Amino acid sequence: MAAMNLTQRLSDLNAQIAHEQARFKAAVAAAINEVLADYELSLADLESVAPTKASKGTRKRKPPFKGVQPAKYKNPTTGATWSGFGRPPAWIDGKKREKFLIAS
Repeated sequence: MAAMNLTQRLSDLNAQIAHEQARFKAAVAAAINEVLADYELSLADLESVAPTKASKGTRKRKPPFKGVQPAKYKNPTTGATWSGFGRPPAWIDGKKREKFLIAS
């Protein structure tokens, strides 16, 4: 008997949800139609200026670096190298990096 009550209650709640969703959709449609009328627009006007996929900011990101990177900087006294990525080593930190560039 309790299962029947729960089933009936679930059915009633689903019907109530469907009713509220229909009311919400009607209210949104009315608001959209009101704005369209205020600006003397039609749905065709909106479709003609719809953003395309390319204009939505589909900028491609660079993939992260994988593996060992070639050395870009070299410590002249110790011969230690650094690729320029990640935290700088102590021998270059705070100094002008141009002095340590490896000639390509």
